[in-house]
Amino acid sequence: QMAGLIGDLDLQQYDIMVWKRQKLVGDQKGQGNSNHHKAESQVPTWKELVDALADGVEDATTLPRTVKRVVRFAAQIAKADSNKLKSELWKTSHKGKPSYLEYKEADSQIESFLQNFKIIMGRLENDKTQRVMLLRSLARLTAVPEHKEGVGSQGDGLGFKCVQLLGFLKKRSPEAEQEVLAVVQEIIIEPLAAKQKVQDLPMTTMAAVCSTFESSRLPEFLKPIVGWLVDM
Repeated sequence: QMAGLIGDLDLQQYDIMVWKRQKLVGDQKGQGNSNHHKAESQVPTWKELVDALADGVEDATTLPRTVKRVVRFAAQIAKADSNKLKSELWKTSHKGKPSYLEYKEADSQIESFLQNFKIIMGRLENDKTQRVMLLRSLARLTAVPEHKEGVGSQGDGLGFKCVQLLGFLKKRSPEAEQEVLAVVQEIIIEPLAAKQKVQDLPMTTMAAVCSTFESSRLPEFLKPIVGWLVDM
């Protein structure tokens, strides 16, 4: 039946039909890829990140979804341009108008966020795959730059405190130490080793790593960036 139908068509018309169909499919795929890249380039707000983690604390049955959201948000934050990150991450609204979190409010929320992170990690004690996924996300959050109002500054900012939390989680057990050191090596140390200039290094992250990771493996751990440390 199909062969008879095609036989009744002009060959040129048939070619046009096939071309239009292929173009339609290609456009749909292109749109899908475009939407995917657009979503990946977006910077989540601090509230989105906090809410994603809080959901997992409030309802343990949502943990897989919580991990997936935190992983996605942390990856978007790590890939974002530092200027865009500064302008987007701490955005909020006040009486319907865009604004930024006040320093004290953000600092309090950072503490709550990190406490919730500890709770989630405890619930994933028997799920190494998801636990390591969250550790990688925590390591990616160390890239958050200083906030123009002070949020993210050395000693009390999100990036610095994420490194400190990694150091705390490392002390849970010998297995935990191996997991955390491997993640920090992959997400923090190796990218730092690839930097072209010492000025490109996030100094708050470096200070936190050097002051937090007390371990017999520390010299080996820092070996890829020892040249940078000498120049600092």
